[in-house]
Amino acid sequence: MKVKKFLAVLSAAAMASSMMSMVSFAEEGESLEVAEPSFGASVYVMGNEKWNWQSVGGSFEDGAITITGNAADLAQASRAEESADSAVGEAGIQFYVTNVQDFNTGDTIDASFNFTLTTALGTATETATGKMTVSGGSANFNFVLAPGGSSWALVDAMGDFTLTAELVDYTVTPYEAPEAPESEYDKIVYIEDGTYAGDWKGAGFVNPDLSFIKKEDGLKITVNYTLEEGYDKYMIAPVDGHNWVKFTPDGSDDVYQDGAFDTNDTFKVSEFADDSDDQSAEVEASEVPIMKHDGFFLVKSNGSFTLNLNEQGVTNLLNNAYAEDNLSDGQAWFGLGFQVYGVTITSASFEYNIDGQVFDIDKGITYNTSYVFDPTADVDPDKGYNSASFVLTGISLEEKGAETGSAWNDWCAYKIKITDADGNVTYVGVGGAQAGWDFTVDDNGTPDDDSDDFIIPAADVIKTDAEGNVEVILPYGYGYTYEVIAMGWDSDPDDPYINLEKVSLYKAQSVPEWPVYNTGDDSSEPEPEDSSEPEDSSEPEESSVPETSKPDDGKGTNPKTGAFALGLGALTLAGAAVVITKKKF
Repeated sequence: MKVKKFLAVLSAAAMASSMMSMVSFAEEGESLEVAEPSFGASVYVMGNEKWNWQSVGGSFEDGAITITGNAADLAQASRAEESADSAVGEAGIQFYVTNVQDFNTGDTIDASFNFTLTTALGTATETATGKMTVSGGSANFNFVLAPGGSSWALVDAMGDFTLTAELVDYTVTPYEAPEAPESEYDKIVYIEDGTYAGDWKGAGFVNPDLSFIKKEDGLKITVNYTLEEGYDKYMIAPVDGHNWVKFTPDGSDDVYQDGAFDTNDTFKVSEFADDSDDQSAEVEASEVPIMKHDGFFLVKSNGSFTLNLNEQGVTNLLNNAYAEDNLSDGQAWFGLGFQVYGVTITSASFEYNIDGQVFDIDKGITYNTSYVFDPTADVDPDKGYNSASFVLTGISLEEKGAETGSAWNDWCAYKIKITDADGNVTYVGVGGAQAGWDFTVDDNGTPDDDSDDFIIPAADVIKTDAEGNVEVILPYGYGYTYEVIAMGWDSDPDDPYINLEKVSLYKAQSVPEWPVYNTGDDSSEPEPEDSSEPEDSSEPEESSVPETSKPDDGKGTNPKTGAFALGLGALTLAGAAVVITKKKF
């Protein structure tokens, strides 16, 4: 195992440093029109089962920070009852961006920090360098002190600690979306990466909304990888983000039993016991990766493989997401990615079809011309659709082949008007990175009458990526209509700068709520009758599972409005870049 020794006075065998991603600085002298980041740091501890994150930290002031605490107290708070956490899941120092709202999804901040950590066991000084990728409202990297499996006694023995850290340098790199390959499926979530996540670390994680996946068509997972130097073996495993469950070939995992996937010629399932000499010889003789019985793939050279989850596998995936212990604030979430050892993911994709109705729109919106979407005549009310996915993109001058006119920028904003079958009205607001104000929506178009104004708080405004790309998930009931309306003013009011690519209607188990805001007259707030929403007996109940048990998902839930924003930029951990294609169906 390749590790950089740190705090040898504490435990040379158990303490190691690692970064979530390596550094790739921008070219010297490159001009970047980006925000200036502010930083924070925390000392954290998690258990190996419940992953209950406990930490103490704060923000840098004048480029420096001092943090004090007690490691044993953090460990005690993190450990689950009834000894569910048999060992440390991970403990270390997290460095993060505190003004992440000033950046676009997918922007990266490469930063270096010098720090000194003093504990009851001794003092050590080190430099932490890593990449922070803006994803899901956060950007951070971890300097690991105690890797997964470490003894709780080791963390307890650290006792009182003092961490002093200072910022050395940073570089901000704006996100540029990669070109996603063509796919035969309705949806493809494509990842480009090129950094080694670390031993046994997670890489290439994405959080697509799979609540409307067409189960019988399966889920296709493809990964391309390269090998790092200096390892005795190389392994990579596709995982479900809920407790990093593996897709095992023989039902050895409690979740993915009964043949979760179909075999193909890109890999072979091992004929021998895991980690046996026979299995090692099998790997050497094989021209394709060998899948172990624990779900890891043994690889010996740069390459790729494809894992096709079948209907049973997708059913297991959904059942695991909707299990009560895996909900977050009563809502299901989906996480897919990889766990690696000595392997760098260069790219990966997750492809699937949707069980619903897709409407190809491809219409531009200007300041003078809105777009109304009314699917009522084309929808069977017995389908029970309860959610609508709107995929919108910004339009650039380059795309138009023009030098002047309207174009998307970070200050642009628009609203989506939702009208139910009974005529009740509400709105959601969408804006670029700089749209940081409350949206005031005049519903009747009379500036002197404020009684009907909807006030959408800045915190509830759904943010796009740098190119104006966003997927907005809204409630749907039979008879609903939607209108996309530009906000503000423009010197070229008839020139489109927003494009509505497509709308998908489907039946989801986690249903977005009808957005409710303060208005000039509270009596005018829209209150749709229960009959306008399709019933869904499978909707999950509230859960007591803490938020910290959920990986950073990038889902952008707006809790007050119930609308979901799935950015078409980066939705990953470990610095990967993600694109959900704008493919026509």
